[in-house]
Amino acid sequence: MKEMYQKSLQMIKDLQRIPTEEEWNSIAKEKCLMSYITLQYIENKKFNRLCRKVRKAS
Repeated sequence: MKEMYQKSLQMIKDLQRIPTEEEWNSIAKEKCLMSYITLQYIENKKFNRLCRKVRKAS
């Protein structure tokens, strides 16, 4: 589970722009990553805010 979480965050960093929730779920399904709702739950932040935080940290 931790590995999936880290891969999900890395993918968010690697994308050229912040994806919408629908776009992210489609990417996550293809690459076996966590859905946006799971990431929101773990981080206790809205998906867009989480993406901005992750990209800023890189």
